[in-house]
Amino acid sequence: MINLLPPIYRQKLKEKRRFRLVFVLSVALGIGLISLSIFLMLIQVTLAGELISQETEISSFEERSAKEDSTLAEIRNWNSKLRNIEKFKEENQSVKKVLDSLASSLPPELYLFSFSYTPAFETQKKEEVLRSPATIAVTGKAQTREQLLLFKDTLQTNSFFADVVFPPSNWVSPTDITFSFQAHISQSP
Repeated sequence: MINLLPPIYRQKLKEKRRFRLVFVLSVALGIGLISLSIFLMLIQVTLAGELISQETEISSFEERSAKEDSTLAEIRNWNSKLRNIEKFKEENQSVKKVLDSLASSLPPELYLFSFSYTPAFETQKKEEVLRSPATIAVTGKAQTREQLLLFKDTLQTNSFFADVVFPPSNWVSPTDITFSFQAHISQSP
C-alpha cells in the first residue's frame, strides 16, 4: 500500500504510534509492578504471621522446658533421697545380720554390755583403692574362762567373722570375767 500522506503527517502518525506503544508498555509495566508489590506485601504479611506463630511456640516451649527442668531437678532430688534411704537400709540390714550372727554364736551363759559397728569403707591412695572391712568391737561378761574360750572358738569357726582378737587381759581372771573382742566382718553382709 502506498502512503500518500505528506512527511509531516507521517511523522506525527509515527509519534502517535510510539506514544501509544510507550503508553501501553508503561501501563503494562505499572500493572506488573502493582501486582508484584501486592504479592510481596502478601508474602510479608504471611511471614509476619508465621513469625508471631513461631515466637508463640518458642515461648510456650521455653515455659514447658522450664517446668520440665524443675520437674527433672525434683526427680533427681527424689532419686538422691531414695539412694540415701537405700544405703541407710542396707547399712542397717548389715548391722542386723552382724547382730544375728553374733547372737547365734553367743552361749546363754554370756551376755554383752556394748556393741560397736564400723561399716566397711574405701579410701583412695594415689591410684590404689583400699577397702577396709566392716569391724565390730564388743564387750561383755562371762561366768568362767571355759565359757569365754568356747565363745571364742565358736566365733573363730563362724565364717561370718574374721580376725577375731581377744586381748590377753580377758584370760587373767578365772571367773566373773569382763571381756572384750574385736573382729572384722569377712563378707559384705
